[in-house]
Amino acid sequence: MRALLIPIALLGGCDLFNKAADAINGVIDPVVAVGVIAVVDTPQAISDRITLPEEYQAGVSAEMFLADARNVSDLANAPIAGADVTMAGCGDTVTLADGGNGSYLTAAQLPGCAGPTFTVRRADVDPNSVLPVTIPAEQDAGIPAQVDAGADLTLDLSKADWSGAVIVVLDATDGSVVWTSKPTDITGWYQLLKGQMDLSAVTIPGASFAANAEYAVVVTGLQRTKGADLEEVNTVLSTVAGGRGAVYLTTTRTLPK
Repeated sequence: MRALLIPIALLGGCDLFNKAADAINGVIDPVVAVGVIAVVDTPQAISDRITLPEEYQAGVSAEMFLADARNVSDLANAPIAGADVTMAGCGDTVTLADGGNGSYLTAAQLPGCAGPTFTVRRADVDPNSVLPVTIPAEQDAGIPAQVDAGADLTLDLSKADWSGAVIVVLDATDGSVVWTSKPTDITGWYQLLKGQMDLSAVTIPGASFAANAEYAVVVTGLQRTKGADLEEVNTVLSTVAGGRGAVYLTTTRTLPK
């Protein structure tokens, strides 16, 4: 009986050792990946006179950052350039363009694909870095059809199964950004995705809404991928998410009753 227990114990020990080795490698790996793949749903009741920038039109886009960093303070100082980064989903694979400063982007909004799962892969290293994301379900953000000029608009997004959210307010006549909470670099995205956002009270400042104007408000809910599901990157510092964006029209003009 004792002899039979020896190989079983050894097998269990090897399995535990491999798991421990994977966990240690995930901590000491210097490659950090941060970013989002987002799907924007087809806007409803958008007339021809409303202008939306391409990135907020229906389709899927990606913004990923790679850095050779061992702590948060190094993220912005050690971008990885020239990597071979692809995004796969809906039976198709596209190469992300090197946007500079460690960023990798979709060259244009990709129409006709809503996921719900995508995988970003860095193919110029062996083994490849693999970053899976899941697009969260659609949720109504509760943007009213009419808002008061100069007044803060506070949204309760806590009912959605989101880990965070990004909001962009656009001038509906020319598509220019009036106000945004969208990060612009790897450190900003890291802080947003790793932070604990209070989704019960997300405020758009009243200065965003001028009198007698129309706006398109883009609300993108985010769902983080667990660190344990990321491969061949630093699983402690790396953070990626899937996002689903919806476009809402609102105005400060008085609507007919």
